[in-house]
Amino acid sequence: MIDNRIYPDGYEYPDGRSSPIPDNLDQITQMLEERRRFISSSVFSEEEFRKFRRADARVNSENKATGTVMPIFQGTIRNARCIDGPDIRLANLANMMTGNDHKAKPDIWYGAHPDQIDSRIRDNQQLGTYIVSTTTGSRPCAPNFFVEAKGPGGSHGVMMDQACFDGAVGARGIHKLQTYNQKVPTYDNKAYTISTAYHAGQLKMYSHHLRQPNGPGTDEEYYMELLSSWSLVGGRLTLLEGMIVFRNAEDWTKAQRNAVIEHANMVALDVNMGGGDNSNRANELTANVSIDSIANSLPSRSPFSSQRTSGTTRSDSTTPSEIPRHDARPLKGSQ
Repeated sequence: MIDNRIYPDGYEYPDGRSSPIPDNLDQITQMLEERRRFISSSVFSEEEFRKFRRADARVNSENKATGTVMPIFQGTIRNARCIDGPDIRLANLANMMTGNDHKAKPDIWYGAHPDQIDSRIRDNQQLGTYIVSTTTGSRPCAPNFFVEAKGPGGSHGVMMDQACFDGAVGARGIHKLQTYNQKVPTYDNKAYTISTAYHAGQLKMYSHHLRQPNGPGTDEEYYMELLSSWSLVGGRLTLLEGMIVFRNAEDWTKAQRNAVIEHANMVALDVNMGGGDNSNRANELTANVSIDSIANSLPSRSPFSSQRTSGTTRSDSTTPSEIPRHDARPLKGSQ
């Protein structure tokens, strides 16, 4: 992947430079620590934690990990049409590897229902192959939240490569929507895509973003940045923290995805009405959703969207920052 400028977490260039972090890293860190309803240390009992440990101990395969452990993190699925996997190859997405027909195949992935995106965008030959995930066109589009999981005998290195590639594919698609119809694409150097990796009781979460460091017309580079990690079987409060940040990330990536789709739909309408180039509108991107609205995905105001989504908020008495430090690892950048 490095030969194709897709860089893993912690990559160091030959000249000793570290790969850049996203410009909105502080915002993402703050987002992960937001309060949630129904997930609190008083409600999530020690017995619930013991049940989780037993479920983790019985994991002996990748399918067991995604089928028995990850649902605990996901909680109630609020819109099953926007979640898919496992064993679904994102075969319609354009190749990212030169001379290699390598397609992402996440264990779990979150995207938009196809009807949420203007059909002129989905059918656009220059854009559709970056956001329409499968050849059937019926599965979630523009995915930007991914989960990779392995059983105890699975390769951690392979899992990390998969998460890195998933995130690059997602970041590319979001950027294509952000810059739809621009003559010269702009780059805000921010992350709107997150991946999660689960292996042997350990949860890791990463942001993904892209840049064009050598100027217009040159190759893009894709970066992966560790947000934090949690040893979920080590204690009830650490597991609680992991559940909170997972669901916060799920909501936040949905809000970012909805925002850029809303933006692209408006551009498609402008183009249809003779509006021309999108460069000026790029300065008004709606993707930078405020922290206060992470649990409330933007409702679609586009005439092309048959799916209007309203966010759901869960009340909470616990945040990761309120969990005792002896039982939970602090989030990176939160100290």
